[in-house]
Amino acid sequence: MPYGLSEDDIGQVWLSIALHTTPGVPKHLRPSVSLVTAAAEMDVLAMDYAAFSSVQREAVVHAHPRGGGFKECVIVRR
Repeated sequence: MPYGLSEDDIGQVWLSIALHTTPGVPKHLRPSVSLVTAAAEMDVLAMDYAAFSSVQREAVVHAHPRGGGFKECVIVRR
């Protein structure tokens, strides 16, 4: 298995990515799927933003900087 992941781990990663934009579905699946959805909603839509202190948010951004053009890369213009 790549990176020591089991078939089940790989399936959970796939589900997490595939369903993170499907409202209502991830909360009925394994916690890992819901976690990816919650992270994307917080990061892109600022959902539950106020539930975290500025210190917590700054620590996450410091540990995982976005880099230039993040917003433009996420928003697809047609």
